[in-house]
Amino acid sequence: MFDRSRWARRVLACVSLVSAGACGTSPKLVPASRTTGATPEAPTVAERIARVEHGLLPPVRIARETAPWSLEERMRAHRVPGLVVAVIDDFRLAWTKAYGVADANSGERLTETTPMQSGSISKSIAAFIALGEVRAGKLALDTDINASLKSWKLPPNELTRRTPVTLRQLLSHTAGTTVPGFNGYAFDDAVPTLLQVLDGRPPANSPPVVVDLAPGSRFRYSGGGVSIAQQAVLDAEGGRSYASIAKERVFEPFGMARSTYVQPLPTDRGLYATGHMRDRVIPGKRHMFAELASGGLWTTAGDLAIFWLEIQRALAGRPSHVPAEIATWMTTSVAPVRQDEDVAMGTFLSRHGNAQYFGNWGTNEGFQAISTVRKGKGYGVVLMSNCVGSQRLMQEVLRAIAHEYAWDGYDEPALERRPLDATRLAPFAGRWTFGARDGFDLDLSGGRMALRRPFEDSEELVPIDGDIFVGRDTGVRITFPNDHEAVMTSEGGRVEHAVRLASDAAAPIFLLEANRVDEAIGAYRKLLAVDANEPAASESHLGGMASNLLRLRQDEGALRIMRLDVALHPESTDAHEDLAYVYDCMGRHPDAIVEYRAAMAAMNRNPKASAETKAAYATRMGARIRRP
Repeated sequence: MFDRSRWARRVLACVSLVSAGACGTSPKLVPASRTTGATPEAPTVAERIARVEHGLLPPVRIARETAPWSLEERMRAHRVPGLVVAVIDDFRLAWTKAYGVADANSGERLTETTPMQSGSISKSIAAFIALGEVRAGKLALDTDINASLKSWKLPPNELTRRTPVTLRQLLSHTAGTTVPGFNGYAFDDAVPTLLQVLDGRPPANSPPVVVDLAPGSRFRYSGGGVSIAQQAVLDAEGGRSYASIAKERVFEPFGMARSTYVQPLPTDRGLYATGHMRDRVIPGKRHMFAELASGGLWTTAGDLAIFWLEIQRALAGRPSHVPAEIATWMTTSVAPVRQDEDVAMGTFLSRHGNAQYFGNWGTNEGFQAISTVRKGKGYGVVLMSNCVGSQRLMQEVLRAIAHEYAWDGYDEPALERRPLDATRLAPFAGRWTFGARDGFDLDLSGGRMALRRPFEDSEELVPIDGDIFVGRDTGVRITFPNDHEAVMTSEGGRVEHAVRLASDAAAPIFLLEANRVDEAIGAYRKLLAVDANEPAASESHLGGMASNLLRLRQDEGALRIMRLDVALHPESTDAHEDLAYVYDCMGRHPDAIVEYRAAMAAMNRNPKASAETKAAYATRMGARIRRP
């Protein structure tokens, strides 16, 4: 299906505290001292802000070649409408500043006090709330969570009978629970209760939360697990609203005046940021969430910085609203995630050199955020954007701040370019594929190699030690075992094997990117003639291609691909609904209505759908049909 959060999840999978990227000292920049006292040499806040704004850095620096970028030019390059930065230094909020607009259509300016969705950073505050219940004796950390749950029970099975699920596991994504994340609910959707979400009952748009992996065996991201923790807190508090609990326990005592879990949003707080897919406003501007603990927090970068500061102060033995015991729980590893990254309760821990940082990141439909702070010291940063697709910009800003404030562990030396004759590079030039679904081009010009993946920006591949080539904008690494095989390793550690592509027809994604839609459709049909189950022509892949085309404002191409999707999958409610979504993005609501009705008809013909599911779906589609 054309999942409106597919692009968000793709980004989410690529963004972590580790992949924020280490940077070193640029030969063109001299890091300022970490001293912030009132001495003649101490830079002013304005000077530091200016250096950050003109000192953005890529993940890979090449000795004697890399020059810093300006924030303004990088916002344009990445098509990010709005960004807010909050810098922590010396155990205080040093400064916060907003850039760009809150809404690309209206042009309303973004300010430091404009609330945005924080995505999964909601889970960090939720963990603090749940651990407060533990400290108060209302919840247990390491006993069967079903002993604490009253309104709902986690369905038992052989796995949970052998090893009961605990709150510690739920807060650290080690409980073996399902449902990694939630899409939220569009402006015209019915919003379920939390119990409906946990059971996967309409109008919930996610499956039920169950255990299908041995509890405590390993890390696996689960927003569903955090939603169980939310229900445990609600039961412990006698059914009080989650928003009121958070306000009483966190927002009011911490002074986080612009933060709320209230949904729908309060109407007395002025402007809220609009969500974007790059610089395009998402339909309805923003989503609502029943899964508040998992992704429902509206806040500002400054408010989040205050939250992280309270934890830093507690760890340092300074006065804090966070009990030292909870601060320790939230920054102590429960399980490894990947190299140099562990998970704690409500946070992720990353290592840069010998320095440890903690924090969290988040992506909701139309919004992204990153927060990382130094464990044991009083500095860090929170970055929030009203745009999916802003992660590279935020990482560039993070590196500029780490450089300006001389953060520990962010001091790797620049890489040395290894001279290569063009004849050595020539055999690698051409088109490569990971199968019919995806691939990349390697272009040789002026003795240098450029990597270009479909729907992404081109970047130079720099030869370094051995036979390793590094993308200087993303840090991706490619090696060539021979002239016909390539191995690509992304920053997050994902490894993909590619082979030379014989023709465009084998990977129609290249044709779509070039807006050669007729040829792409022909290529899909050729693939299907060979294999009726070809993954490149699956409903989900075609929906992903339409999402990419919409992001690039190639609306007609997106429309034709979704028409192909419907033609190939005529009984799919998702295909019809997603075609309607494309029509809505194009402002063609009468055509969207036709497809919403087709989606309802397909649902009614689905023998596996219950009467309750069909009725809930009809209600949701009916609301979209009636929308002006």
